[in-house]
Formats: sequence, structure tokens, C-alpha cells
Amino acid sequence: MAEHTPFLAREDDGDEYEHHPIKIAPANSHFKRPIAVLTTLVAFLSFGIFALLIASYVMVSTGPFIYIWSSKEAIRDLAIVVSIS
Repeated sequence: MAEHTPFLAREDDGDEYEHHPIKIAPANSHFKRPIAVLTTLVAFLSFGIFALLIASYVMVSTGPFIYIWSSKEAIRDLAIVVSIS
């Protein structure tokens, strides 16, 4: 039997094969850098969108627009959503 499966069985003379354990890294260690990059990207985009919402609110408030109440409410709602995330 040892001739057919030398790596799975002991040899007949009682010597055991030398065992080298393989250290397996946890799965989340492979994703630390991509998660950090995505977190940075999402934070940057959130700040950018929040700045655009403030600028659009100022433009709608100070510009010569008529019927701006629905625009102000929409901008306020979007700002709330962006500030939560």
C-alpha cells in the first residue's frame, strides 16, 4: 500500500513523514487594503456631494428663481441622506 500512496500513509518501517504546517491567513487580511481604499473613496465622494448640495442651496436661495420651495426641500433631504452615510 505504501508504494501506491506514499504521501498518504506511513512507511512500513514506522518512520513518519515530516510534517510542515501551512499557516493560512484569515480571509479579511486579504481585503484590508481594498476596504481602506473604498472607505476613503466613499468619504471623499460624500464630502464632495455635501459641498455641491451646499453650493446648490446657496444658488437656489440667492438666485432669481421662482417657486424654489420644492428645490430647497429636495436639497435638504439629499443633504440629510448624505450626512447619514
